[in-house]
Amino acid sequence: MTEATIIDFDVRELGLQERHTAIFARFDMLRIGEILRLIFDQQPRLLPYQLLIERPGLYELESERQGPETWVIRLRKTASER
Repeated sequence: MTEATIIDFDVRELGLQERHTAIFARFDMLRIGEILRLIFDQQPRLLPYQLLIERPGLYELESERQGPETWVIRLRKTASER
């Protein structure tokens, strides 16, 4: 089995208003099976809900690290939009 490509994206340097827009843009560029590894300086509470609404059935979300200073989640693209 081939190892999935993991793309790190540290959003800590982006403004809070820019983060979700940038995350969704990067996610949309992924190929099926690739992983976007997101690094945050606070718990990304709203992102899972926004993903459910805007990209239903296109991803798997896995928590890698949960604070207290750094949160890391893996967002794997599992399907393409139709």
